[in-house]
Amino acid sequence: MAVSGPTEKIPSLFRSEEMVRVQLFIQRDAAHDTIDELGQLGELEFVDLNKDVNAFQRNFVNDIKRCDEMDRKLRFFGSQLHKCGIDPSPVSDDAVEVDNMDELEVILNLEAHFNELEKDLKQSIFHMEELTRNRNEVIELKHVLEKASIFFEEASHIRSQSFGSPDDIHGDEEIQSPLLHRGDIGGAGPKTVRLGFITGVVAKEKLITFERVVWRATRGNVYMRFADIERPIIDPSQREKVEKSVFIVFFSGERIQNKITKICETFGANRYPFPESQAEHMSMMQRVEQQLADLTKVIERTEEHHEEELRRVAASWNQWRTRVRKEKAIYHTMNMFNYDITKKCLIAEGWCPSVSIDDVQRALRLGTLRSGAQVPTIFNVIHTRDEPPTYFRTNKFTEVFQDIVDSYGIARYQEFNPGPFTIITFPFLFAIMFGDVGHGMLMTLFALFLVLQERKLGRSQLNEMIAICYQGRYCLLLMGLSAIFCGAIYNETFSIPINFFGRTWEFVKGKDEAVFLDTVYPFGVDPTWHGTETELMFMNSLKMKVSVIVGVVQMIVGVVLSALNAVHYKKRLNFWFEFVPQMIFICSIFGYLVIIIITKWAINWEARDQTPPSLINMLIGMFLSPTSIKSEDQIYSGQVMVQNLLVVLAFLSVPAMLLPKPYILKWQYAKRRYLNMDGAEEEEFDFSEVLVHQIIHTIEYVLGCISNTASYLRLWALSLAHAELSTVFWDKIMVMVLKMDSPLSGVYIFVAYSIWGMITIGVLMIMESLSAFLHALRLHWVEFQNKFYMGDGHKFLPFSYAKVLDED
Repeated sequence: MAVSGPTEKIPSLFRSEEMVRVQLFIQRDAAHDTIDELGQLGELEFVDLNKDVNAFQRNFVNDIKRCDEMDRKLRFFGSQLHKCGIDPSPVSDDAVEVDNMDELEVILNLEAHFNELEKDLKQSIFHMEELTRNRNEVIELKHVLEKASIFFEEASHIRSQSFGSPDDIHGDEEIQSPLLHRGDIGGAGPKTVRLGFITGVVAKEKLITFERVVWRATRGNVYMRFADIERPIIDPSQREKVEKSVFIVFFSGERIQNKITKICETFGANRYPFPESQAEHMSMMQRVEQQLADLTKVIERTEEHHEEELRRVAASWNQWRTRVRKEKAIYHTMNMFNYDITKKCLIAEGWCPSVSIDDVQRALRLGTLRSGAQVPTIFNVIHTRDEPPTYFRTNKFTEVFQDIVDSYGIARYQEFNPGPFTIITFPFLFAIMFGDVGHGMLMTLFALFLVLQERKLGRSQLNEMIAICYQGRYCLLLMGLSAIFCGAIYNETFSIPINFFGRTWEFVKGKDEAVFLDTVYPFGVDPTWHGTETELMFMNSLKMKVSVIVGVVQMIVGVVLSALNAVHYKKRLNFWFEFVPQMIFICSIFGYLVIIIITKWAINWEARDQTPPSLINMLIGMFLSPTSIKSEDQIYSGQVMVQNLLVVLAFLSVPAMLLPKPYILKWQYAKRRYLNMDGAEEEEFDFSEVLVHQIIHTIEYVLGCISNTASYLRLWALSLAHAELSTVFWDKIMVMVLKMDSPLSGVYIFVAYSIWGMITIGVLMIMESLSAFLHALRLHWVEFQNKFYMGDGHKFLPFSYAKVLDED
């Protein structure tokens, strides 16, 4: 095997792995086993060489159809297992390994076995359905015989009490005799009325409508009786449990009988025969009970046989399913290859990481040995101008952060990956908005539960919300820990400050002022600020400045990463005429603002006997009145000269971003055309398009620095909203109840605590955390990644059994 590739490099999460384009010449007989080995390895992404060929005209379309048919039968088997409540046996690693070593004839044997098994199961199901339908009909007939017999017995009892024996009835008294007397039905005497009747069963919910329709259709020339069946019974046609009632309708005339029959068919009422004589009734009742007992025994034996057959299927179902899905993936991959008829070999191309070349070659050798082919697979590294795919090796911890980046766009090949920075910055930006020790501990405990139970939860079917939390469990864990850290800085635990290190301020009796005790609070905000009139103003000032500092630092890091991309891609123009002026611009204005904020914090303004200056006014005056500065806005000596220099640098950086790069590109293009004597084709250069693109890029960056810095103030706004909501919930629910003096204080406290807990979970832990998560996501996608991240690459999707089975 000829191999000529680049020097191997250690994989890194900062840049995608180095990829090489490879070409394979595989013998037709060895193709199946070779692709099988590569699928187990999962380090080679195949390129479709038949993009212009219809899917139904490819070489292995019949094999895929066969696998689809086998997959359909497996789904049928799985549905039957689910109906019977039988769980398929899990596939052990040893069983899969042995199955992987089988020959291709295994699939043919499986196909024949599936056909026979499907036929047996369908036949068994058909017999059970027929037997069950017959039994349900017999059960309904039994209820009809029982209920209708009661109708006749009641009628006979009423007749005997009213008129004695039938021989005593004379003349007009026959008109008043009961209609339900058995002797009158079908009698042949001159004064008897010939009545017919229909018995059956109808759904209870349709009973009233059924009665009304029969009454109107016959114009009241019927007599109906109903009796409810105590327990729901299985309908023979619907095969579902339905509450039903037995009915009997007496009528006179064949025309009315036809109407009633049609109405019964319309309402789905099942009609059953009823014997006219008592002896026939008793005989039929005995036959029905005997038939019901026989059917029950036969059904039980049939179900036992069916379950035994399904248990044998369950023992191998997962293994069969895995094998069939693998076979389908193999033939789907082979359809992407070119088939050389003369040489009887398949030609494949794909991408693989350079560090995995040895593993791929080893898999090719194993495939050749398994197939017994005489000619080994030829492996070549080829050169191409196609853009390689992007591949980052991740684990269960880094995967969720890489998914956050990939949701915006897949990194361009070898572009600097913001994923490692996201591991740190995303939870921290979230925590700035969500900072609270108590809320952070609740989130950390929830994330720890997901982490500790990840094996059990990973094998379970989770609902959508829990599944999302499970996938991001490590991100939730870091978010919770960061929220605890920021909450400790804010000194807020469910909005309550905790005095760990003593107070550094002390209020004077009789005054609203506090005296500084010449000691600095070791960590976080002094709890003395809580509850004071200036608390909101102080916390607003602190959080707003922290938001600006964090935002500017993150944007500067993004600009620095653009320089690393320019160096990596060897684009000098991007480095000198994009990175350098961009860095000068952002540092001259916003970097200077960060330095001034920190300087203002470090100065003891009481010792200088000066009111702290307004940084907003100072920044505005830096551009509107650069030659002078107000005394109250001055922080250090020589401030005017420094600010004028920074303003000049900021203004000069704009044309440096705008003009040099397009004109230099134009000059380079003209030089290449002049030196291109052999007439080689070269891509046309459109100067106007390049200039317009550079203008847009420059305006976007200049205005983006301002808007993005303002956008980071959302950290301050959401942090303030979170703290105020937490304070309001505590003060208006718990504090108000704790101040109550009542014999039922304990009950009130329990109720108030329950309400406060539910609101805390629902509003602060769910709604507020989701809001902070989305804002942190936007800050990473828009304010940070747009400084350097192109995100126009395509992901490395290797042929891997692990991914094929995971998708299923």
